[in-house]
Amino acid sequence: MRAFRIIGRGPRCGLASQVHPLNPFVYQLGELFCEAAPAEEIVRRFGTPVIAYSAAGLRANIAAVREAFTAIDPEIRFPVQSIPSPGVLRVIAAEGCGMAAMSAGELERAWLSRAPMGKTSFAGVGKTDDDIRAALDGIYSPLFQAGITVDGRPPYYRGPAGVLVAESPDEIVRISAVAASLRVNARVAICVNTAIEAPPDDPVPDADAESKFGVSCSEAIDMYRRFEHQPHIALHGLAAHTGQVTHTVESYAAAVARLVETATIIRNRGADIPMLDLGGGLPAIEVSDATRPLSEYADAIEPLLSTVRDAWTETTIIIRPGRAIAASAGILLLGVRETRPTEDRLVLICDAGLNPADRPADIDGFRTVWPIATEPEHEPPAPGVERLDTTGLVWSDIVGPAGRDSDIIGRGRLIPRSKAGDRLAVFAAGADALHAVQRGGDHPIPAEVLVEGRTLKALRPRAGLVEQLAPELGPLEKL
Repeated sequence: MRAFRIIGRGPRCGLASQVHPLNPFVYQLGELFCEAAPAEEIVRRFGTPVIAYSAAGLRANIAAVREAFTAIDPEIRFPVQSIPSPGVLRVIAAEGCGMAAMSAGELERAWLSRAPMGKTSFAGVGKTDDDIRAALDGIYSPLFQAGITVDGRPPYYRGPAGVLVAESPDEIVRISAVAASLRVNARVAICVNTAIEAPPDDPVPDADAESKFGVSCSEAIDMYRRFEHQPHIALHGLAAHTGQVTHTVESYAAAVARLVETATIIRNRGADIPMLDLGGGLPAIEVSDATRPLSEYADAIEPLLSTVRDAWTETTIIIRPGRAIAASAGILLLGVRETRPTEDRLVLICDAGLNPADRPADIDGFRTVWPIATEPEHEPPAPGVERLDTTGLVWSDIVGPAGRDSDIIGRGRLIPRSKAGDRLAVFAAGADALHAVQRGGDHPIPAEVLVEGRTLKALRPRAGLVEQLAPELGPLEKL
């Protein structure tokens, strides 16, 4: 268990409106605020569990990414899967970001975000022919058939996705066939698995040499030669698959180096590289003091990209920071249903839990859980501190209601004593939030709320039992 000491918090002004945008969730005299909105007001209006996203936090994180990568000046494409809510995606798109979709559903959410389709990439394994049609012509969008519009315009007007990222040779052949049936040309990038062989003890082995995503560097070179003159295919560059998070600056730089080396070989053979997508892999901002700053990641790859930036005038460099933008911009608010004292700690049973498959501790580091209302002297520790005055704190396990022993939000935490009816905040919960919440047992799926200043905007209502059962009730009548 970590110990903390509150240091360097600065003078308290008592005004949540003066919160620094990189830290939109702060305590004022013992009360948690999201921007200028009290967390108590969020749970009063929307109940628990609820996920609250800070618009100011999202904007500040985007600005921080841009500042860190100024020398490279990449185009940012936000991975839709990090926060799939169209309401949140619109905040991100309004900052000039494009979108990166990994499924047909995410492609439609990318369009709902108002991001230009020309700045949207469509990757992911298992694309169907219908998915490819929708990416090439909005008239085939499922939302077009449902009469959905954005700013009064149906998907028919949206144009094709900026690029389809092919995961295999077979997929390029299928894209070519679908494009031929539509009498269009498809811009296609090749997905390259740039990961070096993952060590056996890697806690997040999403991007290893055996990944289902992409092809090897050597195969990408062969595919570029093979499909350079494929009918209805315009090869558009390379896109790296780097996984959720690259844990070290060195491994991130090594992945980028392999991508640049592959692109250089292809370009030296006379082919154009209109796009070089470096992928994701960047860590969350303002979450863990063990995470190195984004500027170090940028500094490590800037020399590798200097030739691309200065001499490859046709090439656009793209990055896909998901957790870097999303994680610290959201919190999960829970209700304590009951408490159970044990010999050495207090067990807090909450109305939602976390899915251990999402490995939040491995990905983002230590994730703080704290009551949303406490005594001023018991506010949570600031990031990076080492010790905390433990007077009045209680060893606690914070667990969810699912019927699995793995449904643990936090074990062995030293926090202010909580009782049934109290509310807790799980910080750094903005990325993949709905995926991370434990779904077993038909427990409620959290509501989602966007906070701008003091304004609360409902994004998704909390789904209870009736809403979850509704799709199954119709077929049940026919049995």
